[in-house]
Amino acid sequence: MSKRLIVVVAGLMVVAIAAVFYLFGGNPLRGGIQGLIEPRSAMTIDEVLAGFESLPGLPVTNAAYVTEDVCPKVGCIQALRSEEVSVYKFADRDVAAKFNKTLGADGHQSDWVVLEYDDARSNNVAQLSYANTVDGMWTSD
Repeated sequence: MSKRLIVVVAGLMVVAIAAVFYLFGGNPLRGGIQGLIEPRSAMTIDEVLAGFESLPGLPVTNAAYVTEDVCPKVGCIQALRSEEVSVYKFADRDVAAKFNKTLGADGHQSDWVVLEYDDARSNNVAQLSYANTVDGMWTSD
């Protein structure tokens, strides 16, 4: 087998693997090398929202994207607000930690994502449910 044929076959295999990931919901290129090393860094607020919506008892009433209004103030890259909880996605875990610290008991940090409890703050069970959902996303044993 010639070297050229080996290179072509290897290239086609890489493209095929990337296509399979993409077709089944994962974009292997999203997040760059950081996404490969720390997959949770590529998690979006859309995926967090979908996680909440998939579970009964975790409402996200009147969810609205507020990225343009909120992120310049707090340093996030994505933001969503609902009546129960707000979700902030940060590019840097340290920036997320600093913002979470400003929230006190009303906040929960899960790596690059920070939750701010609105109506849920008076309900510790709800806080734990939202937090556990985010903490359990994109993890493996």
